[in-house]
Amino acid sequence: MRQISISYANAFFTIIIEENTAMKPIEILIVDGAVQIREIIRSALENSFPKIVIDEAGTNREAKSKLENRHYDLIICDWEAHNIQGPELLEWMREEPVLNTIPFIMMTSKSDKSHIINALQSGVNSYLIKPFSVVGLIHGVMSVITKLDRREFERFFADSPVSLTFQKNKIKGYLIDISAGGLLATFKRRGSFANILEKVSIDIEPDYKTNIPSIQGFVVRIQAAEKSADSEYINIAVKFLKISPDTRNELNTFLSSLKK
Repeated sequence: MRQISISYANAFFTIIIEENTAMKPIEILIVDGAVQIREIIRSALENSFPKIVIDEAGTNREAKSKLENRHYDLIICDWEAHNIQGPELLEWMREEPVLNTIPFIMMTSKSDKSHIINALQSGVNSYLIKPFSVVGLIHGVMSVITKLDRREFERFFADSPVSLTFQKNKIKGYLIDISAGGLLATFKRRGSFANILEKVSIDIEPDYKTNIPSIQGFVVRIQAAEKSADSEYINIAVKFLKISPDTRNELNTFLSSLKK
């Protein structure tokens, strides 16, 4: 068991990450010409996320070779280091049908607004300003996962009761919004909470006779419901795992009811 303190919405929480977190490992490629930088990032991510697989590349050529022969869920790349040309690597990836949707986080020492805007317009999903902290790195990785889910699916406001079951605990709250790919819900701040990347079972109780079977998912974000360290409520974002056809039909029926 490991603990890290992270700031969300100006409130600090200690997130305890269990060694037996149950989900498919996230595979990340770190592209940086400096071995020590790659090691710092590797250590920070491996110490924070037990179920993570890290690979490294020291040049654009090495990165391209790896990308052509292995699947990655996320790329973290220096933007202007020796032997690394982030813009060139990103442009190549965005032109490849198999690679063009892989999230890309750039690392840069330039903090001017025009530089950041140009990078985002070229297809960067997020960025880290050097020097960055472990907290900033972890937040950047999790924010990319959450943003991709929100872009992929249309979200609907809802206030139906919802519960999350994890290990031997169960917490009850209310939906804030939901999509075909995940949900955001609010819970009273008491007792135990699921951890970042922990697998949970989700039970939604819509206000009609159709019953949605339990859905499996994993936690991607935890934050205070209000910008206060003593906020009484916590918001938890969950991304759904693979859903069976029957459950998908029931979920779609529920989503359709929210459009009215």
